[in-house]
Amino acid sequence: MPVTPLMAGFICETITRSRLTSFHANVAGGSDSDAVRLYLWNANLSSSLLLPIALLEVVLRNAVSEAISNTYGPNWHQNNAFILSLPDPKAAYSPRRDLINTAAQHQLIGKTIPELKFAFWRDMFTKRHQGRIWGNELRKVFPNAPHALSESAVRLHIYHSLTQIKTLRNRVAHHEPIFQRNTQSDFDLIKEIIEMRCSASHYMLLENEIFTQTLANRP
Repeated sequence: MPVTPLMAGFICETITRSRLTSFHANVAGGSDSDAVRLYLWNANLSSSLLLPIALLEVVLRNAVSEAISNTYGPNWHQNNAFILSLPDPKAAYSPRRDLINTAAQHQLIGKTIPELKFAFWRDMFTKRHQGRIWGNELRKVFPNAPHALSESAVRLHIYHSLTQIKTLRNRVAHHEPIFQRNTQSDFDLIKEIIEMRCSASHYMLLENEIFTQTLANRP
C-alpha cells in the first residue's frame, strides 16, 4: 500500500523529524512522502547487508582464531604470552582487557570467540602482529589472498577494509542512515575478505545476497 501524504506526516512525527533530517534533505522538495520512501529503502538496504556482515564476521573470527591457535595453541584465550602481546591503552578500546574479561567468563575457546568485539578481530591485523603471527600464518588462513602482494600488504589491506566495514556494521546495528555511504564499496570489501578465506563461502554469498538488487531499487 502506498504511503499517502497524510500517513507520511504521521510517520515523520512518530519516527521524529530530527531523525529524518538527512532524509528530507536528500529528496527533491523535501516532502514527507519522499523522505519516508527513502527511509524505508535505507532500512531495506541495511537489512540486505545483514547476511554479508554476519558471514564476514564468522569467517573472519575463525580465520584469525586458527592463525592464533597455530602460534599460541588451541587455548590461546588463556595463554599469557598472547594476552601480554595485546595492546592495553587506558583511554581507548583495549584488546587485552576485552580478552581477559571475556575469557574469565568462558572457559571454552568456542564460547570466547563470538563474545569478543569486532574491534578485537580488526586489531589483530595491526603491524604488531606481523612478525608474531601473520608472516607465517596469513596465506594458510587466507589461501586466496592476492599473491602479487606481500603478507604485510595483505594484512594492512584487511585492516583498512575491516575499519571501513566496522563503521558500516555499527551504523546498520544502530539503524542509522547508510544511503550516503558508498555501500557498493563496503559490499565489495566484504566479498573480497570472504573470498580470500573460502571460495565456496564467497559463492554462497553471491547466490543468496539481496544487496545488489536492493541497491539498484533506490527511490
